[in-house]
Amino acid sequence: MASPNLDDPNFEQTVILLGHHDADGALGWVINGTALMQVEELLRSSGLISAAAATTLGPGFFQPARVGGPVDPATGWIVYRHKDFRPENFIELGAGLGVTGDSDALDRVMKGKGPQDFRMLIGYSGWGPGQLESELQQGAWLPAAVDPVLVFDTPSEKVWEEAYRRSVGLSPVAFRSGRRGQA
Repeated sequence: MASPNLDDPNFEQTVILLGHHDADGALGWVINGTALMQVEELLRSSGLISAAAATTLGPGFFQPARVGGPVDPATGWIVYRHKDFRPENFIELGAGLGVTGDSDALDRVMKGKGPQDFRMLIGYSGWGPGQLESELQQGAWLPAAVDPVLVFDTPSEKVWEEAYRRSVGLSPVAFRSGRRGQA
């Protein structure tokens, strides 16, 4: 999750699911990014599903698609509880979560042959070789465990604060004060 002092408007108070990290760089998705339109509306306006199909869609279709990061905003990704849905190009995130941007997998989901409770993210977040490690050393990011509750059950506007509380043990407001301290 972004630390309170991260000075980048793309990532202010964001929580990122890290999907890949090695010597070549890192890849992740902001789970509480800016809300776009409902997934169903996005797919319908793009001609990917019909208005008639919308009556049989699961709950993920009626959540807002969100900005998953500033990189490649023409890509769509779904984060889901993977159970038995393991498409060819999915990334296991841990804690029973998976993510895919594979067009065949997205097509299966749209046809009701995949998870119906998912979150759609547009774009992703990426770091070059050594970049994420450097940012971690500078205190820009606070590592935390993957938690499906933050992804699926926590209101988006509360995700960062809840992740921070779970990681640090206190709410971030505990560190704000209008008074100056004394030594």
